[in-house]
Amino acid sequence: MPRRTCRLCGECDLGCNDGAKNSLDHTYLSAARHHGADLRTLHEVRRIGPRVGGGYDVQYVEHMPREDEAGEDGDGPPRRTGPHTISCDRLVLAAGTYGTSYLLLKNRAAFPGLSATIGSRFCGNGDMLAFLLRATDRSRTRPIRASRGPVITSAIRLDDGADGRGAYIEDGGYPEFVDYLVEGADMRPGRVARFLLRRMRNILTHDTNLSAEFADLIGRGELSGTSLPLLGMGRDVPDGRLRLRDGRLDVDWTAESSEDYYERLRAIMRRIGDVLGAEYADSPPWWRRRIMTVHPLGGAPMGRHPGEGSATRTERSSASPGCTSRTARPCRGRSAPIRR
Repeated sequence: MPRRTCRLCGECDLGCNDGAKNSLDHTYLSAARHHGADLRTLHEVRRIGPRVGGGYDVQYVEHMPREDEAGEDGDGPPRRTGPHTISCDRLVLAAGTYGTSYLLLKNRAAFPGLSATIGSRFCGNGDMLAFLLRATDRSRTRPIRASRGPVITSAIRLDDGADGRGAYIEDGGYPEFVDYLVEGADMRPGRVARFLLRRMRNILTHDTNLSAEFADLIGRGELSGTSLPLLGMGRDVPDGRLRLRDGRLDVDWTAESSEDYYERLRAIMRRIGDVLGAEYADSPPWWRRRIMTVHPLGGAPMGRHPGEGSATRTERSSASPGCTSRTARPCRGRSAPIRR
């Protein structure tokens, strides 16, 4: 894909269509491919285990595109081939917090030396979503236009405080089509009734031009143009647990133990809203004290010894010698050091 400069279209969180974002495919994956790495899409690892004589066996299936009755891409039943097996001398598990934890828990019998901390210290990275609505500047509306620009343009750093639970608050942008969804959801009964009356008049007068009527129905875009999502992230309490239940990964985690952290975030977000003359609104999941996270952490926490974590500071497996080689490494966020 050709790479172009940022168009300020707010598509960063859905996937940049212009190659302007330094996403994984443009950085590490392309560099690995350049140096001879074999990259395989639609391949799902099912089993991992030590190989006799050293190294590891990795069992996987390959998911094939669905086909219709004519054999072309369509909505037919799922297809896959395998299982297939490949072997390696060094195994790096980098399947995300959920994927890496799932593989380790599912294949624990093949690695009896794995630490009992596998699946522990899960948290949501302190992620929180809130909204500032209808910002004003004295008696006038304050234009914000969150759909113009990259998704995140600035951040506020909250100090760690006495409990060490620091955080960041960032502005959140979004693609322009979300503006239309917001205005559509905010249609007032008066606008709808006015549109229906005009539509009846147009039918009687055979007027097929509905542009003005639809523009009035959607409105002037004041809600979408003066509102701003806020993103919070930081150090909530990592006391969640990942387990297997009926062969599927199950998360046992609550936000109650991190209530002080989240209340601090919400208080600062309200103050930002006060400065902008905007109304503060929690995201719908928070109405039930639920948290959405896009940065799950934990599951294979770091530690100084197997009783404290499943990986050492060098991110190597802390399993006992002779069971798993020290070349089995869980990587990235799931091995992040998390301080209680």
